[in-house]
This record gives sequence, C-alpha cells and structure tokens, in this order.
Amino acid sequence: YGDEIRRQVVGVDGLLGTRNWREIATLVQELASQRGGYCDRIAEEGDLVASTQRRAILGATAYLKIADGCDAACAFCAIPLIKGAQRSKPVEMVLREAGELASQGVQELVLIAQDTTAYGRDLGLRDGLAALLRALMAETPSIPWVRLLYAYPQHVTPELIALMASAPQVCHYLDLPLQHGHP
Repeated sequence: YGDEIRRQVVGVDGLLGTRNWREIATLVQELASQRGGYCDRIAEEGDLVASTQRRAILGATAYLKIADGCDAACAFCAIPLIKGAQRSKPVEMVLREAGELASQGVQELVLIAQDTTAYGRDLGLRDGLAALLRALMAETPSIPWVRLLYAYPQHVTPELIALMASAPQVCHYLDLPLQHGHP
C-alpha cells in the first residue's frame, strides 16, 4: 500500500516494508542525504527471520527470534495479514546464533515468535519446538535457562510438555497470552 499511503498521508518521507526491516539503516541514510526526498524499501518477498548479529540485550538475558509470521486466523489479530504465514528459522541458524550468544556469556535465552509452539511446522518438522530445544541444550550447555514466549495451547504437544518437565534448562513456564486461550 505504499503509493496509497503516500497519497493519503501528507509528509511521509519514507516507507519500510515488514519484509525489508534489515534495510532500515540504508533507508535512513538515503533520506538524510536527500534532505526532503522520498525513499522506500518495500518488497513482497523478503526474509522476516533473517540472521543478524545478536547481542545480549538485558545483561545476561538475550532474545532470539526463531520464527516470524503466523498461520492462525484469529479474528482479533492482524499478524497474518501484516507478516504473512509463519516462517521458521532453520535449526542450524538458530543453533549458530544461540552459540554466539552463549559465547557472550548469556545465561537466559528467550526464544520468541508469534507462535513458538508451532516452530518447524512450515519446515515439515513434527514436534519441531521440542526437537529444537533438545538440539539447543546439546549445542549450548553453558546457557542454564531457556524460556519460551508466545505459546498457543493447540500447538503444545505431550512431547514438549515432557521435555519441559525433564529438562532443567527449559524454564517451567509458558507465556500464554490471554487471547490465545479464546476458542
């Protein structure tokens, strides 16, 4: 809707599409050099879960995005319309980024996505989150805590619950937003 936004909103200097978020610095530099021009970075295709250098954000805690987008069609939510279908970051990429964070001394790794419990379904994985957690614990034993944010109850599997109950690194906690419990 870039052209439509420009027509309807006076004073728009630039637009950045959700699939082009990694280009924000380039967009800002172009806008600064033009002094009053218009620039955009909008594309239908792009990598919502692209790998970028990760840093511990809150001291010993770091957030690691494992997927972006969502396949649920909840009436109260626009994420599928904005970000599209869920795209899981490949396991190898998650492990590499987690290793980088472990080498920086991270003690708590928070895995995030719009729906962490659906991780890997788009990659053809069965119980993908449980498999990712097992691989993560083996790859980064120096990280004592792994926390999951944004879980949907319909994607929580018995295998995930058993793993959470038996693995001391995985926090016995599921962040379940209230609206996700609505039928």
